[in-house]
Amino acid sequence: MNFFKRLFLSKSPQAELTAQPGVRLITDLDLLVTQPVGFKWKGKVHFIKPMSTAVYLGLLERLARMDAIYKQGSKDHRLVIRAYAELFSFVCETIRYKDVEEMTQAQIRGLFAEIMATVTGKAQAEIAEKKTLPEKTG
Repeated sequence: MNFFKRLFLSKSPQAELTAQPGVRLITDLDLLVTQPVGFKWKGKVHFIKPMSTAVYLGLLERLARMDAIYKQGSKDHRLVIRAYAELFSFVCETIRYKDVEEMTQAQIRGLFAEIMATVTGKAQAEIAEKKTLPEKTG
């Protein structure tokens, strides 16, 4: 399956269950706003805001600021950390500059990836899919 199909045509088990006979739902749009996306940092669970249009546009503004910092070629790591902190705290109110400062690069990239998965709905679809999988026994 090509990249765009995987990115935009995700299919959830709930969509299949609620389809009318003869109609195959590609995705359940209701699912994209009802599934909270969380992550664990320092033993505490944090949640990414639902990606409304306003939140998405604010996220784009912060991404543009990050891009400008990288294009400037700034050597000041504090500017980069501040840019990540502004982006992360915008979509997750419990994350602060100090948190980002303490994260490893792998953790920063992981959180960034999770935020991008929330934008596309991939994170919510994966959560729903995990909820419908049969539990392992024995």
